[in-house]
Amino acid sequence: MGEISRGLALSKPAVTKHVQLLEEAGVIRRTVEGRTHRLELRADELAEASRWLERQRGLWQRKFATIEAHLARQHDARD
Repeated sequence: MGEISRGLALSKPAVTKHVQLLEEAGVIRRTVEGRTHRLELRADELAEASRWLERQRGLWQRKFATIEAHLARQHDARD
């Protein structure tokens, strides 16, 4: 944890907690070799989250576009 927390504005316990959460989510795999803990990023595990975020982004963009159009119509009706 010392090496990965170096240069971050987080304490080692905070980094440890985040790494543990990422391990539980399957995003990071830890291999222990003696006292050395090697962490491997499993970026493919992020693909599902990325797809979900893209769907949400599209949904919210459509909702905001609808709101903008509605507000524009209200503004035009007042003029």
